[in-house]
Amino acid sequence: MKLVIGSDHGGFEVKEALKRVFAQRKMEVADVGCASKEPVDYPVIAEAVGLAITDGRADRGILVCTTGVGMSVAVNRFPAVRAALCDGREVARISREHNASNVLVLSGKLGALDAELGLLNALFMFFGIFGAGVAHAASSRLGEKRVLFLSMLGSAAFACVLTPIVPNLFMLYICQAAGGFLLSLLSTLTLGLVIRDVEMRYRSSVMGFYQAMYGFGMFLGPVVTGALRDLFGTLPAYISAAALCVAAALFSLHALKKPEKTLDKAQKI
Repeated sequence: MKLVIGSDHGGFEVKEALKRVFAQRKMEVADVGCASKEPVDYPVIAEAVGLAITDGRADRGILVCTTGVGMSVAVNRFPAVRAALCDGREVARISREHNASNVLVLSGKLGALDAELGLLNALFMFFGIFGAGVAHAASSRLGEKRVLFLSMLGSAAFACVLTPIVPNLFMLYICQAAGGFLLSLLSTLTLGLVIRDVEMRYRSSVMGFYQAMYGFGMFLGPVVTGALRDLFGTLPAYISAAALCVAAALFSLHALKKPEKTLDKAQKI
């Protein structure tokens, strides 16, 4: 299959990233421009891809501009072209299977670049370290049950509900930072509760079992949410994870005994 790819200055970085992926997979692709971030007229690039499809020099095409709308309008003037502006894998798959699209149009600014993805991970890790550091102080001041409950609800809100619907990258940064902080707070507090009433000689075994269960959850979670996304879409998968967090938060209200009640019972005995 012969591929042709093109972009204006607004989609140049995405085009170059796609070319690197194609090169890694030993796929040949014809680049019709642009060659830098210098401003160019997107209809010229769209015409080059449209002519390549029309003349049979390419079987499939990819176009990228700032939003993807301009390229879609320009290239669909060619009778042989069926261009589809897609914002995800599922939309791209359906456009090919049901609409026989032969040109994929992407947005150059609505997705995240490598540097932006790196910053998202850095924010998650940094605020995760901060959350682990303040876990003891927070539980001492507010109480273990309250911190556990609020961190679970907060994780559901920021990591599961808001993440798939935020309108821009800045809001996603906030969700990632808050999610890292709350999840680390939750994990640190949970580990402390697990080993608190265990004899010292058994704590290593208990911590190992806890880490094993945590690792199993880290493995199973993406598998289940990925299957839910394929079946029902991205938002329902996130909502399912949020519902699980809320259920765990409600369970924690009944699972944890209040320290003062425990102390009263001990004094009576």
